[in-house]
Amino acid sequence: MKTFKKSPDEPIARSNEDRFGRKDFSVSLAETLVKVPDSQSITVGLYGSWGSGKTSVINMAVEHIDQKYNEKTVVIKFNPWVFSNSESLHMAFFGTLASKLGARLRSNGEVVAEELKRYGEITGPVGDVVGTFFPPAGLIGKILGSLLKRIGVAHSDKVISVDSTRERVDKILAKSGQRVIVVIDDIDRLDSDEIHQVFKLVKNIAHFSNISYLLSFDREVVADALALRYPNNSDVGDNFIDKIVQLPLYVPNVDQELLNRYLTEELDKIIIGHKFDITDDDMSRFQSVYFSRDAEKLFNTPRRIVRYLNTVDFSIERLSNEASFTDVALVDMLRIFFPELYQRLAKSKEVVLRSGAYGDRDENAKTSTRRKIFGKDEPTGMEVSIVKELFPSVEWALGGSSYGGDFEANWEEAKRVCTDKYFNRYFSYGIPPGDIADSKIEDFLAAITNPKTSPAKASKIFQTLIKDADVAMIISKLRRREKKLPEQTSKTLAEVLVANGASLMRSRQSLLGDTMSPYVQSAILAVHLMKNVDNANETLTKFISNAPINYAAQLLQWVRVNSENDKDKPDFVPLISEDQVHELGKILATRIKTYTKNHHVQTDYPNDVASLMWIWQKWGDSKDIQKYLEESFKKDPKLAIQFLQAYVGHGYEMTTGKPIRSDFRRESYDSIAAAVDPGLFVGPLTKEFGDEVNQAIEYPDGHFNTDKTFEYLVAEQFMYLYRHVEAEKIKKDDGVIEGEVIEIDPTN
Repeated sequence: MKTFKKSPDEPIARSNEDRFGRKDFSVSLAETLVKVPDSQSITVGLYGSWGSGKTSVINMAVEHIDQKYNEKTVVIKFNPWVFSNSESLHMAFFGTLASKLGARLRSNGEVVAEELKRYGEITGPVGDVVGTFFPPAGLIGKILGSLLKRIGVAHSDKVISVDSTRERVDKILAKSGQRVIVVIDDIDRLDSDEIHQVFKLVKNIAHFSNISYLLSFDREVVADALALRYPNNSDVGDNFIDKIVQLPLYVPNVDQELLNRYLTEELDKIIIGHKFDITDDDMSRFQSVYFSRDAEKLFNTPRRIVRYLNTVDFSIERLSNEASFTDVALVDMLRIFFPELYQRLAKSKEVVLRSGAYGDRDENAKTSTRRKIFGKDEPTGMEVSIVKELFPSVEWALGGSSYGGDFEANWEEAKRVCTDKYFNRYFSYGIPPGDIADSKIEDFLAAITNPKTSPAKASKIFQTLIKDADVAMIISKLRRREKKLPEQTSKTLAEVLVANGASLMRSRQSLLGDTMSPYVQSAILAVHLMKNVDNANETLTKFISNAPINYAAQLLQWVRVNSENDKDKPDFVPLISEDQVHELGKILATRIKTYTKNHHVQTDYPNDVASLMWIWQKWGDSKDIQKYLEESFKKDPKLAIQFLQAYVGHGYEMTTGKPIRSDFRRESYDSIAAAVDPGLFVGPLTKEFGDEVNQAIEYPDGHFNTDKTFEYLVAEQFMYLYRHVEAEKIKKDDGVIEGEVIEIDPTN
């Protein structure tokens, strides 16, 4: 992290770092600890929940003592949390006192240190000894053993030794002129036995003159822990604390305005540090959620804010400008404060991105959607607010507005989590595999627009771009920018797409066929980019004249869509004129004819035969198609069945959605008949499969003829349709007898 470097548990060290108005309180606390009548002791309790700033207050109080009373005070910080059990805690406590006082007291320092060591040994159990204060540990074990032998095991002897040792320590401290301030923090992190041991030390064992104790802990946590030792008395924990603590103080609550200011100032630092581009709308969305009463419950301590800021900093460093700031900030709220909801949302992409049909949005649908998002428990107001802001598509189920699919383009442009293309980024701390950073798209567009970039180099840059990312995702993101690209960038990008489009994936991905494949989408994008070019026809002519004929056919198809489909609308502006479309068609028809002189389209372009034949027939001469097929089938009858197969579409299994071959239907037959005489297929098919291919009494549906090969079945279906259509022609030519019933074939 480059700008925000605080740890979730790092308190401030000095008062000049105070941002929450606690300096005055800390000074008052320090004065109270110091200004205790000579020879008296006091125990102050500083109460506050975890993260409320107890340690920061202590640090500022100690700073004040060091600056103003350094000559008259000895501050000893003892952290009991680092010791393993109550025995080592006891020994470490006296070891700490001995070490600090022995070094600080100007007179009798060595004496008091020795006496404190002895006192700790004879008041505590024989067990763990902390080598930090009594090195080496093995030697101390021997000393303790010989000491116990000297004082004996008789109870009376031990009492005499304890009392006399305590008196000697107390006298030295009383005459020292030094106020000893013992600070014990993090008591609430100990277990029940260790907490009890700390309070026992302060009250009964280490209650010396001129010592002030500052005990810092969460009162509720400590009271509950102490109560475990006395399960029959629920009030014993509070009573125990009250007997020991003479001055109970609570860490002052921080004014919410100060917390808000701290959060927003640090967020600004994160945004600036990572050069995050944030829009006014984005900031407004964040503020609408944050400045609510429910949000104040989340950001009610400095520690909770710091933990949140660290998380946001971590996320933005990895996402940078690849996401919406507000969505990052709100998703991170869920991570920190509502982890169960966060995990549930990460697995509910289909639920939260589904807008649903308006007719399906009844009360049952609302209840079902709420449970899928929040589970069975009723969500808090803040949870609902965050989910509604992040996923407007499900607002209808949460008491909000309804949004249709028209909004998705704007959400995607804003890189929102509520879109399919950006959802995964927010739950994976970065760009997931297959996705591509928007910055790479921008870099690509800048590179290919550079005047020094040749067409060949531009193509290589594009090939590098799509190498390790989902090309469909790349094309989709380019399409989102198509209306805003300048003329030169539009023209260059279109040239790159045309140069590479024919090699892009063309899998049939949905019931829309291959329309959503990168192959087709790139052709659509190339045509749409021509709207940004002054002389679109000149560039399109170049594309149709030079692109592979199958890809040129795709381009021509979408040129026609953009030039003809909306021509009846009053504000319609065609991409190119109708005459120019016809000229492009003639160019491609001529190219197809030339290609067939030495190649077979059904072999080289099996997925494009229908469109190529349609173009050839519309802007060329059907006689040329007839001649081409006759000569081809004469040389190789198998080319006839390949040609028919090219007119067979794909179906989809209802259970798996996997593509399967469809049957050769009447519409395919009619498409062929519009270009050539279907009779020219009869001879090659009969020669290839025999007379039996022409014997079907009923249409040979592929669903009921699974034992036949696909080639044979297509040939049989064609021959059946051929006989049926020819019979229709005869009846039509002869006229229909009045009252005659004509059977309608289901394939028609």
